[in-house]
Amino acid sequence: MATALERPTLREVLSPSRRVRVISAEDVRILERWRPNVLFTGDSEKTARAFDELSPFLRAPIVRWRPAAGRMLPARDATKTLIVTEPALMSPDEQSLLLQWMRRDGFAQVITMSAVPLFELVASGGFSDSLYYLLNVVHIAVDL
Repeated sequence: MATALERPTLREVLSPSRRVRVISAEDVRILERWRPNVLFTGDSEKTARAFDELSPFLRAPIVRWRPAAGRMLPARDATKTLIVTEPALMSPDEQSLLLQWMRRDGFAQVITMSAVPLFELVASGGFSDSLYYLLNVVHIAVDL
């Protein structure tokens, strides 16, 4: 078993003795191997639990960014994982900046956690469809 200073192995995370999982074992395997962008949709508590299950497999440095908090996006080359919370709060300018940030050279996995279904915002014109499809490579609805 991993100590507080070690990352758990995939086998330990998938162990049946652990608490009820939010993310399926197959999803964890895909996320660990391919490191796609992930959009978690659901209530805050469940998305936080899903993130906790995924966090041992994220590449450092990990940067958390919340729209409308007055913070600039981090330097692309200094970020391996970007955590975006509350994307529905993004202004059109912030959406454009994040879209440009994601399209620059270099690879950073983007993990997005949203209590609001973003597709409904896309359909109503309130959220960029281009950004939505970049964030939504893998969608995990945690309310189901």
